[in-house]
Amino acid sequence: DSLQLINSQIGCSDSLACNYDINKLYNDGSCEYPTQGYDCGGNINVEVGDEAFGGIVFYVDETGQHGLVAAMEDLPGTYQWGCLFNDINGANSPSGYVNTQDIINTPCSTLNGGITAAQAATNASSNGYNDWFLPSISELQTIYDSIAIGASAIYLNNFSDSSYWSSTQLNSLNSFNFSSGTSSPVSKSGLFKVRPIRSF
Repeated sequence: DSLQLINSQIGCSDSLACNYDINKLYNDGSCEYPTQGYDCGGNINVEVGDEAFGGIVFYVDETGQHGLVAAMEDLPGTYQWGCLFNDINGANSPSGYVNTQDIINTPCSTLNGGITAAQAATNASSNGYNDWFLPSISELQTIYDSIAIGASAIYLNNFSDSSYWSSTQLNSLNSFNFSSGTSSPVSKSGLFKVRPIRSF
């Protein structure tokens, strides 16, 4: 009968849902959706520019299952790189995580007694994640090219056209900074912005 026919057409009618049924014409609110950043099979499913895993995806590796995200916003204020007369052993890796660990595991401070840029990134907690770190210069370049000013006006993502600290150390007196898609050696006592990143 007609009532039975209508009942058979009620269910999940949203094609974006994991339990979508092509035979259902009327949605009853039973649709189930994947967690942000995943597909219905539980596999990571993101592209550069997506908001997932606590920030904005700016790199995805060839497997599609691992990558890097930048926090949604800069940390408040500005920071010194610190460790002014310390040469941090190992802080010249292409991995910001490795550099950050090397910096925070070395006893050093800033001229004003505040925390270093690397420590500020490590202390960050954003969107439920607390495993952030200070990006390397190459990671900052990738951010610039993929989701910031260098990519397109639609991908600004709260980045300003100013200087950001990287975790890459040049020598005991300088570090790299990031501004307008270029890097330059600057004093570790300079005050610059920090945009933490994390991996997934």
